[in-house]
Amino acid sequence: MVTKEVVTSTHKTRRVYKTLKEPKTRAQNVIPVTVAQVLAAQQNGDNLIWDEIELHQVSILGIVRSVNENPTRLEYFIDDLTARPLEVRQFVDADENAPEDKTDIARENQYVQVFGTIRDFQGKRSINAFKILQVADANTITTHLLEVIHAHLALKKAKIASEAGSWAQTAEGYSNATSNPPAAMSFGSNHMDQGLTPTQAQVHNVIRACSEDQGMSVHTITDNLRGIPQKAIRDAIEFLSAEGHIYSTVDDEHYRSTDSV
Repeated sequence: MVTKEVVTSTHKTRRVYKTLKEPKTRAQNVIPVTVAQVLAAQQNGDNLIWDEIELHQVSILGIVRSVNENPTRLEYFIDDLTARPLEVRQFVDADENAPEDKTDIARENQYVQVFGTIRDFQGKRSINAFKILQVADANTITTHLLEVIHAHLALKKAKIASEAGSWAQTAEGYSNATSNPPAAMSFGSNHMDQGLTPTQAQVHNVIRACSEDQGMSVHTITDNLRGIPQKAIRDAIEFLSAEGHIYSTVDDEHYRSTDSV
């Protein structure tokens, strides 16, 4: 599981997403997206799926094309130039973050960043906003686009790593398919008995395959497990070291297994 926390401001928004090891990866917190992604997401029951990622709470950034003020809500149409403008609603009574006076209301031709929940009613997409920030720094626009790209790649990479772990869990049952399976995938009940996760077992196998006195470098381990995020690999190394499965050698970047072949 990969988790990152959110920090928002007028000038910068950090990445916020959480991936679960499920057939479809769900973004539990706020994930930066474009309007085109919101509109292209496919309906699957009560869920909206885009590129096998379940979208719920998102952030978009664009220019206000129109504003409609009602007693209980503000209605905006936001255009980020990736698709047609998207309707955004901010309920005044139910949202303590709603503008307290009219000077805080975003106006036409202003850039804003919207944080909210996607709604789909009778095929019409919109966002119920729980926060709208007026963009004071043009760099925020570029930052958001980079965040959109990074979030998508990170979620896809996490999904690939999750699938690799699932494959590894069943690898023992297919051990007869080859007499010399890759070290990264060849682990069986021994690792499961030790209480290791699939990622920890794969890292352990790679390190065990090294018989050199100086051990294997973290860089080499990462190259052998390219489908797994580097942070997950380092977390696995830290766990294996603490549990006595491996030990550092010449420095903190080289490790050997306590039962190296």
